[in-house]
Amino acid sequence: MLGSNYLITGNVIAEDSHDRKRRQLGEVFKSTEDRQKKHQGGGNVETEKKYYTIPRSQWIRVETAQTACKRLSREMLELEPSGLVTVSVVSEYNRPKSEKRLNVEYTRIKRKLRDGSEETIAEPSVDYEEVETESPYTVSGGVEDQEGQAERKLEVSVTEQTLYEQNCQTSTIGNYYYSHYYDQCPGGASVSTDSSGGTSCAPGNHSQGHVIVTAAHIPDTDVGDKVYQPNGDLLGEVISRSYSGDGDPYPSDGVAILIDGSRWFYYGLASDSGDNTYWRDIDGTLSWDAIKDMEDNALEQMEKQGKRTGRCAGKVTATYNPGSIRYFTTAAKNASGDSGGVHFHIDNTGDTLVSGIHKGDANGDAMAPFIKDQYDELGLTFF
Repeated sequence: MLGSNYLITGNVIAEDSHDRKRRQLGEVFKSTEDRQKKHQGGGNVETEKKYYTIPRSQWIRVETAQTACKRLSREMLELEPSGLVTVSVVSEYNRPKSEKRLNVEYTRIKRKLRDGSEETIAEPSVDYEEVETESPYTVSGGVEDQEGQAERKLEVSVTEQTLYEQNCQTSTIGNYYYSHYYDQCPGGASVSTDSSGGTSCAPGNHSQGHVIVTAAHIPDTDVGDKVYQPNGDLLGEVISRSYSGDGDPYPSDGVAILIDGSRWFYYGLASDSGDNTYWRDIDGTLSWDAIKDMEDNALEQMEKQGKRTGRCAGKVTATYNPGSIRYFTTAAKNASGDSGGVHFHIDNTGDTLVSGIHKGDANGDAMAPFIKDQYDELGLTFF
């Protein structure tokens, strides 16, 4: 939890000092009454921001790596305009102070078929050897604050990776977690379309009403398509969809389902104990700063809930900032059917903060677009 190794300042607006930097942990409901108002279909509620601080030395390590990553990402985009050669920030925990490096990833996107074979959806137009040749040995990144300027040089590695999209259409397993009926629609529950299915992520607000979000790459999630609960009851209709295509390794990948007017929705997570059972409330959203800092700390865990693998957790293994949609990966177990599920973090005060929408598998790691970016693309607000 952020707090065991970081100083949480709660809702107090802590100031920067010469040796510590203030970071926003996330945004949460101001009170239980505000959350309950949302559960009952209410409109505007009050929220507040939570903060923590980290040593300035860690801030320099994290932010210089992000600056260097953006710089190298631009160079790789010139080499391969499709965006299939990506750059991530990763930490080497076996080295002093979790030394960071940049990883250039030669990315193929594939889909697993029912017969066990794999279909290649997209791959770079340049050879892997050319990417190796054109990648620099090191890249520098710099930051500046009231204490002065700082610059660090990061080593660069080049690897191949395969990204797998996930949906229930290719699954042969009939039993799933969270396959229950819920009067109030929670995150992390099984959902179905006319030909496929996945997992719900979290609720939100659209100009036309309350919604719940899942992944857009799940078949039959075009605008106007209906989405159901496992027992066949109508959950709602897709009202907004944002998907940037099979050839993008880190695409916009979300749909907003307008909740059927006969039911409420729920700022919380599903339990697997039977119909209308709920695990815990959702208190708010996690910030991108917090995700970057979690990647820097091997002890921090990001959780994920999906209908195929259930609830599991793992450290943040990498962060990506290729364009309008920021992504992260974690070591949490994942499999076909988890698509659309919720990534979240429970902080040291017990607040549950949503961080991402499950996208698929990246060399065994779970990958997700950052929740705020995906909601912005869908025209949604969280609170």
